[in-house]
Amino acid sequence: MNVGINLEDVYMERILEGFTISTDAELEEYLSESDWLLQRALESTNSIFYSSPDLDQWERHDLAALLHYLYNWRETYGTKTLPIDTVETFYEVNKEAPFYVKVLSDFLEDGVYRTAMEEKESIPVTFFGAMSQGNQIGLICTIVVFILLFIWNIKSRVNLFFKLIPIAIILMCLVPFVSPVGNDYAYDETSLMRVAQEKLDFEGGVLENAATFDGARYGLISLNDKRHYMVTFIKDEHGYNFARSNGGSGMVHFDMLMGMNEGKNIYIAGFFEGHPYSMVKLVGDNGHEVEIKVTPGESIIKRAVMPNDTYRYYYYDEAGNEIK
Repeated sequence: MNVGINLEDVYMERILEGFTISTDAELEEYLSESDWLLQRALESTNSIFYSSPDLDQWERHDLAALLHYLYNWRETYGTKTLPIDTVETFYEVNKEAPFYVKVLSDFLEDGVYRTAMEEKESIPVTFFGAMSQGNQIGLICTIVVFILLFIWNIKSRVNLFFKLIPIAIILMCLVPFVSPVGNDYAYDETSLMRVAQEKLDFEGGVLENAATFDGARYGLISLNDKRHYMVTFIKDEHGYNFARSNGGSGMVHFDMLMGMNEGKNIYIAGFFEGHPYSMVKLVGDNGHEVEIKVTPGESIIKRAVMPNDTYRYYYYDEAGNEIK
């Protein structure tokens, strides 16, 4: 876990990686990692993963957004040269971040950056808010119809029973407006842990790492030396909603998103703190191979984009020996 690591150092390392990519191998390695924790650390000022510098809220927002647009640029345009100048220091990045964000966002209009607060504000608090727009319109129209029916009944000579029926239906239709809906969305480190604890019914635990790739968000949670969970949140119209979890004693957990990248599958590998591996090799039935390289012992979440196929996993230690 990156407790106490200086945010400026990690930020500059990541920024320089994104700025200087020139080969497909460098691009693949850059895109295999997520900036979500770093972005949330910039926003929150009290991340458990990084110690934060003295920045105002606008500087924090621009620096976090720059990570977002830089990643999207590389995902969209690959090794193509950036339309902005190279930087060398955190001071330069901080100074130029608003301009860089504007330039890159003009190329990437569909990928707007959303802060944790913006994600939180989009989460429904009632069943009405959780409905689709079509169902919301249908419910409102139903209420209007029965209000008009009630007014017509009052003016006409129908008995009391028929006058009360529209009232009862209107009251039932109002229930979704006041009935709270369960919040299973992860928009920051705290909410991710809270939802995981509620869904998996455990107390305590340590959030080792978290990442966002494409339409999914992941968290690595350790309960003890023998029990580890990788939780998955899938993006919907409101935010990232809890979808599933993988648990067990293994030090690596996998998740797969099918057809998220032009018919290809995305494999997510979560490595827990203390693992002995330096690499996991995925070998497909068609002979395609992808190597996921990591630092032994370091908790990290990696992404690999693979052709649609069935894969076998091979694990290697630091010396390059296969671990059975």
